[in-house]
Amino acid sequence: MSILVIVMNFKKYKHRSLAWLPLFSFALLLAAPGRADVWLIDVKGTIGPASADHMVRGLAAAQQNAAELVVLRIDTPGGLDLSMREMIKAILAAQVPVVGYVAPSGARAASAGTYLLYATQIAAMAPGTNLGTATTIQLGAPAVPQMPDAPAESQQWFSDLQRKTTSAENAAAILEAHGDVDIRDLLGKVTVPTLVIHSRHDAGVPFDQGQELAVGIPGARFAVLDTNNHILPATDPAWDRCSRLIEEFLAE
Repeated sequence: MSILVIVMNFKKYKHRSLAWLPLFSFALLLAAPGRADVWLIDVKGTIGPASADHMVRGLAAAQQNAAELVVLRIDTPGGLDLSMREMIKAILAAQVPVVGYVAPSGARAASAGTYLLYATQIAAMAPGTNLGTATTIQLGAPAVPQMPDAPAESQQWFSDLQRKTTSAENAAAILEAHGDVDIRDLLGKVTVPTLVIHSRHDAGVPFDQGQELAVGIPGARFAVLDTNNHILPATDPAWDRCSRLIEEFLAE
């Protein structure tokens, strides 16, 4: 099992050893309250008042019982801004190190969940999990999650392009805005001819979201590309079919 670990904001606890970091995700031995060195708190589902209260109370209880470490196991699509801010304040004020751990495989920390992870002293992600629109990778694996089957030079070009065209602050703001946009209620108002094209094994956007988009727009057509890539390089076998679909649609 591999894991990506990012160390953030560790000033408060810099005197502690980091030698144990690779171990915490493999085995968390949680004893009864009052005797546990490591406490596990789940942040699962949409973030709202109930989940904020659950996390804040759990964090307070962990500190009262002299926990040495708190692990927030995160799997959320995001949620309410006020609830997120309440949770972040509690994390930043905690007198115990807080680890944000996106897990299990298939989990995500999107939108508000992304900022929860940023607030923790240590951020970790299990393989196959997502942070915003990013995903964990293994050494030697593709560097661009949206283009897993693209040649290395195409991935490097796209990665460089993203870094050169915006700042980290702008990227975070765009991610937050994008994650909070929901136009499903407006789909029925689209009156122009629409073609929705989606990769069958899309690495960037779930396939069912493309289907939902096509179903929600009156008269929309849905075309499937047999590829894993969300962004198609010209070398992808699906490139020609995608180009043909678009040309035929525009010629009608």
